[in-house]
Formats: sequence, structure tokens, C-alpha cells
Amino acid sequence: MNNGVFFAVLCLIFSGLNDFVFKKYSAGISRSRGMFVSMIGLFWFIFLMIFYQITGSTEGITAKALTLAILPALFIFLSNILLIESMTVLDASTGSTIYRLNTILVVILSIMLLNEKIRLINIAGIIISIIAVLFLFERKKTAAGNRFILYLIIGIAASLFRSLYAVSSKYLISGGTEKKAIIIMSALFWFAGGAVYSFFREKNTRITLISFKYSLISGLFIFLIVISLFHAIESANISIVIPISNMGFLITYILAIAAGIEKLTLRKVSALMMSVLAIVMLSM
Repeated sequence: MNNGVFFAVLCLIFSGLNDFVFKKYSAGISRSRGMFVSMIGLFWFIFLMIFYQITGSTEGITAKALTLAILPALFIFLSNILLIESMTVLDASTGSTIYRLNTILVVILSIMLLNEKIRLINIAGIIISIIAVLFLFERKKTAAGNRFILYLIIGIAASLFRSLYAVSSKYLISGGTEKKAIIIMSALFWFAGGAVYSFFREKNTRITLISFKYSLISGLFIFLIVISLFHAIESANISIVIPISNMGFLITYILAIAAGIEKLTLRKVSALMMSVLAIVMLSM
């Protein structure tokens, strides 16, 4: 297993743990998602600063690098806001499925814009990973009516911006931009984006003790996710790294089933087995 795949698997694990935390937090329907995201961004930034100070790795964080990092940070800001907005109408299964399908867009863009080469067995692994995601799709009955199509488009847009974040980050890193600058700007935009959403859309900027605790835990996981992801992006093609990191649901569903939140079904078992197979094929 090369370094890129190793860090992508780490990203998968941390993503699954974080999705489980978000799932638990979202059970409180009166809680502000915007402030949750904003607080996560704040804690993520704090963990970054502590990490960089301890490791002494602050070189390369220049004004020029931070300026270039605005574009991918803007993409992740738009992706988060649109994802939160889409899930005000879409159920969690539909929203998360659409978001994870950014794998398709990443692969297409990586070939077109980054000239990445993909082996046949890797293509098979990507296809299996997409099928695994679709196996988890369960559209529930909704009273949204015609709004469903609009919010479906918003969800697709969120997935597109997530893809652009990965591709633009890889492009900048390949061009010599320090990855730390991109990570710092991403955390700041995450913090600002959540606050803007909670103030203007939710009209709820209240921070509870529960929100504080969950955002602290999630902020730590996001910090670990991003550090792992950027090490993976730096070491391998994103057409391999992103499909692997997108299968965090492998961990989320195992934890949810163990906690009694989700029921074990044939479809979920099939999805989990295909995920493991896809990871093996993508790592070859």
C-alpha cells in the first residue's frame, strides 16, 4: 500500500467517525446546523495552529499562498452551505448519496484538467465504489412536492463544488502552493460560512453546551480528515484518493449498527462488502 492510499484510508476512517458524530448531532432537530459548522471551523483552525506550532511547520504560509488558497476555500464554503441547504428538504440518505457521488466528477476533472492516468482495475474499483454508494440510497416519502427537484439540483451543485475543491487543491499543490495555506483558508471559510448561514438562513446563532461538545469532537475529526486527505493528495492521484476517502460510510454504518441507530440489511451488507473490494482494487 503506497502512502497516498494509506492516508486516503486514514481519511476514510476519520470521515466515518465524523459522519457518525454529525448523525448523532442532527438527531436534535432544533439545533442550528450553521453554528455547528461554524464552531467546527473554529476548532479545526485552533487544532491546526497548535499542530503547526508544535511541529514548527509554519514556513510556506505566505500572503501569496493564502491568496491563491481563497479559490479552493471558496469551493468548500459553497459546497458546505449548499449541502446544508439541500438537506432542509432532502432526507439524509438522498443528500449524502448525491454528495458522495462527487467521485464521478473528480475522476472526470482529474483526467481532463490534471492529465491523470487511470488503470483498468482502478476504473473498476471506482465503478464499484459508486455502486456501493447507490446501494445505500433510500428515498423516503416527502411532502416537498416540486421543491424536491430544486433541492436535488442544489445537492448536485454541492457535490460539484466538493469536486472542484479537490481538483483545485491538487492543482495548486502541484504548482508549488503550500498545502498548509489551503487548509488554513478552508478552516476560516468553513467558520465564516456556517456563521453566515445560521444568521441569515436559520436565524439561529444560539450555541448550546451540546453544540459545543459535538463541534469540538467534530472539529478534531475534521482536522485529522484534512491533514490525511492533503497528505494523500500530495502523494497520489486524486482519481484514486477521493473514491477511497468518500467511502467513510463504511465506518459510519458499522458504528450506527453497533449503536442500534441503523438496522443491518442485505443492501447495507452488500454496500460494505463492495466498499472493501473497491478499496483493494483502487490500491492496486
